Amino acid sequence: VMMATMMMRTCVYSRAIAPIRTSLCMGTLPPTTLLTPTLLRACTSSAHLDSRHSRKLVTTPIFYVNGRPHIGHAYTAVLADAISRYLRLRGDDVLFATGTDEHGQKVAASAEKMQMSPIEFATINSNAFRSLFEKLNVEYDDFIRTTEERHKNVVQKVWKILIEKGAIYKGVHEGWYCESDEVFVPDTQVVEREVEERDGDKIVKTTRTVAILDGVEKEVKHVREENYMFRMEQYKERLEAWLRSSAAVTPVGRLNEALANLQNLKDLSVSRPARRVPFAILVPNDDSQAIYVWLDALFNYMTVSKHAPRSQQWWTDTDEEEEELDAEFQRQSERASSANTVVHWPPSIQVLGKDILKFHALFWPAFLMALDEKLPETLLVHSHWLSKGMKMSKSIGNVIDPDEMIEKLGVDGLRYAMLREGAVTTDGNFDAVHLAEKANSELADTFGNLISRITGKRLAPEGSLWRPCPDALSGVAGADSLIERAVSLPNTLSPILEGHTSNALDSICNLGWDANAFVEKNAPWAIRKEEKAAMKAEDTQVANKLREKRNAVLHTAAVCGASMAACLAPFVPGVAGRAASSLSLDLPTIFQSPSSLKSMEFVLSQSQNKGGVVFEKIETERLKM
Repeated sequence: VMMATMMMRTCVYSRAIAPIRTSLCMGTLPPTTLLTPTLLRACTSSAHLDSRHSRKLVTTPIFYVNGRPHIGHAYTAVLADAISRYLRLRGDDVLFATGTDEHGQKVAASAEKMQMSPIEFATINSNAFRSLFEKLNVEYDDFIRTTEERHKNVVQKVWKILIEKGAIYKGVHEGWYCESDEVFVPDTQVVEREVEERDGDKIVKTTRTVAILDGVEKEVKHVREENYMFRMEQYKERLEAWLRSSAAVTPVGRLNEALANLQNLKDLSVSRPARRVPFAILVPNDDSQAIYVWLDALFNYMTVSKHAPRSQQWWTDTDEEEEELDAEFQRQSERASSANTVVHWPPSIQVLGKDILKFHALFWPAFLMALDEKLPETLLVHSHWLSKGMKMSKSIGNVIDPDEMIEKLGVDGLRYAMLREGAVTTDGNFDAVHLAEKANSELADTFGNLISRITGKRLAPEGSLWRPCPDALSGVAGADSLIERAVSLPNTLSPILEGHTSNALDSICNLGWDANAFVEKNAPWAIRKEEKAAMKAEDTQVANKLREKRNAVLHTAAVCGASMAACLAPFVPGVAGRAASSLSLDLPTIFQSPSSLKSMEFVLSQSQNKGGVVFEKIETERLKM
């Protein structure tokens, strides 16, 4: 009776929270709704929230091709890659997407300077991003370019649906425009600066109108032009409710920043005169206007997800080109809904830098609200890297080239350094020597040393395996607690989902330090020496006991090493892979069923039995030059 009553209550409760849960996903919850902590947990728990199922879409922003990739781009991609690898390791179905944003006035201007077509210029820099990510072992599933037809079709269809729903209207927009960032700037950010300029032999004082964008002064000019406008103000209350109730923006400091930006929200200009932006997606049925680059760019996430935006009716224009566009989009939608295509929607974790917070935390969800689409689950906003304590700038000459850092630190060295020292809350200082020393200490001296001890021929002369020895284990102090820590290690990695990669690595390193101390204390090399002496004295019983004890010590160390390897795989897949090869490990199995480590036999790979090096130490002296 009690069980039946509990089941009935659970069923009623689930039905009661269903509409609230849906409103949270869609961003339609009224701001006056009181969400208690208990109710919020229920609405967002894995048992109730559809979007928490195992299908995940992880994204980076698409990177602007006006310049070459820098260390910040590398960090964003590696952080998102570590998250997607972690999710895959625990068994989720992950679509990890990255790519390049290629339209806009700046790209066209840069291409003209280089005497290239815009698409040629964009392709060169897009390939530079793709090449960097492949060097860094970034395991993406889709690399999207906004110049691809599949994306153009999505953007133009989205535009039509927004028009259909009355979310976009034509109006006159007047304000301060920053050509370098291709954005309109609020009056509150615009100031007059008196500057001195040389005119021949004279120094002339002039006045420049500038806006402070992301801490940098950039020239702006006042423009008045006819644009299409998005009814942003209409979504202000829903945006506030979503931001406050869903905790979608992390860390909390960035959430507060988004809420502050919300207060000045006005209708948004979502087109530009095509004459001013010659390299862009044109507005359907009005080729005098080009679609705003941020509306274009943000919908790359929908393109890669294969999710088709829902329309109340298909566009009914009689123009042949428009009909063909709709037909192609319909074909894409049908392919996306077929049994062979998996749709990943909504975005699960979207990794981005703090400089593009406004576009992702305000513009992006507002566009989706207008389409009646589900909103992103998490916007993970990270801080920036500094060089010698200063923001990187070409004029200062302190920009860090990621390709150069790969040469100096190695792929795993650079990945580890960025994930160990990077932060979501505060800017990190990129000090190559310090980062190399950290990687050497923790990857080589701690993890590498442990694997070397387990696989070294000195302690494993038979070259066979380390197996569980329950009887001998009871006589080895600290072994049981160390094994339990190794088994629970995969459960400590969840901070990675909020960008706290250093916290997750702390748990791995702590186990490594204690496992090495355990080996040092129990000295299996000394046990081996005694074992040899007993064998020489033909005392088989003592020799067998000593062999069992040595096996118990090294099996315990192998359990720790195997668990560490599985947990390091999202961060440094190369290092983890070499350790897995040494011990013949199946890392996903270990990560998903860590208790299996207790009974696991570790077969030593013959190629690695001499003590394979899993991480070559970085020569720090070379970095100081």
